[in-house]
Amino acid sequence: MSNELLCTILILAGFISGSVMYSALMPKLFCHKDIRKISDDHNAGAYNVFKYCGVPLGIVCLLCDMLKGFIPVLLGVLFCDIHSLLFTFVIIAPTLGHALGVFSKFQGGKCISTIFGEMIALVWISPELFILATLYVIFCIVPGIHSDRIRSIITFSCFLVIALVVEAHMGRVFVGLGCSACALISILCHLRVKDAQIVSAKMEAKEEETAQLHK
Repeated sequence: MSNELLCTILILAGFISGSVMYSALMPKLFCHKDIRKISDDHNAGAYNVFKYCGVPLGIVCLLCDMLKGFIPVLLGVLFCDIHSLLFTFVIIAPTLGHALGVFSKFQGGKCISTIFGEMIALVWISPELFILATLYVIFCIVPGIHSDRIRSIITFSCFLVIALVVEAHMGRVFVGLGCSACALISILCHLRVKDAQIVSAKMEAKEEETAQLHK
C-alpha cells in the first residue's frame, strides 16, 4: 500500500473517530445526563464527566477521547512517511473531528484529551508530549491564572510556537505543522466555548425578563 493511500485512510479514519463524542454519549447512556446542558461551559469533555458523573465513567471517557487521537497517529508514525505533508493531516484529523463534532450537531469539544493522545503516539519520534505537559504544569503554578480556559489558551498558544520551532530544528517540519495546527484548533474551541457561554447567558436573561413581564 502506498504512503499516500495509507495516509488518506488514516486521515478519514482519524476524522471519523475524532467526531465520536464519547464524553457526551456515555453520560447519556449510563447516567441519563446531558453533560452539555448541566455543565457551566456546556462542553462535552472528560473533565465534566468526572465532575457530574463520577470518576469511573470519567476515566472511561478520558481514555476513549485519548485513544481516538492515539491510534490513528500511532499507525501513521509506524507505517507512514512522517516527512510528507499528508502526515500533517494524519495528526490534525482526530483533533479536527473532535472540534467539529459532525455526529453531534457540530457541537464539538475543546480537544485537550485527544491532543494529548496524539502527543503520546508521537513519543517514539518527538518530545512534544513532554513539552505540552510541562507547559500545563508551568501555567498551573503561575499565580494569577485562575481560569482553566485562560490557562489552556495560554498553554496551547505557547505550544503552537514551540512545537513548530522544535520540530523544524529537528528536521520534522510536517510533524511540527500538525502539532501547531492542533494547538490552534484547541485555542479556537476554547474561544468558541466562551462565546457560547455569553449567548447562553443572554438567552437566559431574556427568558427571565420575559417571564417577569408576564407576571
